[in-house]
Amino acid sequence: MASYTTAADVAAELGGVTINTTSTPTTNTVNTWISDASDEIEQVAGRVFSVAVVTSDAYEYHDYDASGKIRLVNAPVISVESVEYANDLNATAVTWSALSEGRTSSTHFVTYLDEGVLLLRTTAPKYGTQNIRCTYTYGYLSTPRWVKRLCTLLVAKRYILSVANKSASTEGGAVSVGTIRVDDPNNYVHTHLQRVNTEIDLLWQRVGSSFKSYSYDSTLYD
Repeated sequence: MASYTTAADVAAELGGVTINTTSTPTTNTVNTWISDASDEIEQVAGRVFSVAVVTSDAYEYHDYDASGKIRLVNAPVISVESVEYANDLNATAVTWSALSEGRTSSTHFVTYLDEGVLLLRTTAPKYGTQNIRCTYTYGYLSTPRWVKRLCTLLVAKRYILSVANKSASTEGGAVSVGTIRVDDPNNYVHTHLQRVNTEIDLLWQRVGSSFKSYSYDSTLYD
């Protein structure tokens, strides 16, 4: 799983606080929060925002229905490395034949990258169970800025709450975040987190609206 921000970015967001192996919270703690926030973003979005690869060590298999299209599990697709079909699944030893990508008469399929769909231009594969296998690269070559911003704010919010809880119990109610010391933590935390939460809410809205919507011909999509 990718991490969509860094401890340094979180520290900068918080006005230059020190985050290291001896700080409270420590670098390890903040990195754990970063992993949690990155995973949450991926779970809600239903996709990764870094580069990921399906390799021959763990092929992605498909049941082919002879419809002329194969829907890959992940999108968007960056590149397709291989597509193969089983010649005879009833044989003692299964052999695989490669399909080539392109738009010429000698090639077999074209790829709709954003959708993660392969449109076959050949009748070679027959319908069958787990008779198509693929390897490909998917995701994003660079993490969208709003994803990084969302991850940074989610971790910064967690940091503020952690420090506020600790300071309130050990320093008579005073809160110190970086060089800022506040003697009324309830008001400070409420005001600061209100701003953070407002931006977080706006960024979460992009999770559901930033991905492209397409209208396809029925021959491509059911």
